[in-house]
Amino acid sequence: MHAVTEPITLVQETHRQASFLIFVPVYAKGVPISTIEQRRKAFHGVVLGVFRIGDLATAALNGNQRKSLRGELNDVDSHWNQGPIYTWNGDSSATVLKSTSFASRMLLSKIPIFQSKIEFAGRTWEASFQPNSSFISNSMHIWVWAILPAGLILTGLLALLFQLIIRQR
Repeated sequence: MHAVTEPITLVQETHRQASFLIFVPVYAKGVPISTIEQRRKAFHGVVLGVFRIGDLATAALNGNQRKSLRGELNDVDSHWNQGPIYTWNGDSSATVLKSTSFASRMLLSKIPIFQSKIEFAGRTWEASFQPNSSFISNSMHIWVWAILPAGLILTGLLALLFQLIIRQR
């Protein structure tokens, strides 16, 4: 039975960064803890974990992912009135899918937003991601565009081969 706080600002925080605390009870080993009375008797203490959301998100998103995505993390259950609990803007020099590349215009005519809800220790977080133009540029290689023509040519050659085999019989 652990508990997690809603986003808070730590007293020692020098930047505007949300944090949260996790409280995990420690019980005597091998003792039943199915009822409240049993838990009270077996209770030894609490382990406290202090986590800065920005540090966790930075570690979770490696360099390439951070550069090619824009996003934000919100605590749906909280009364945090300071906006998202974490945001990242990716590569500041890249625009959000306003690239003039053919692939960007053809595949993504409007900006897709990927949203995912994360259930975490009784709280609901919502992560929203948006690719920017560097994501598309890095993801779309020339071989992707070569697959369709290569498949069509291979199909045509196989059809021609089968036709030649059938005519010889």
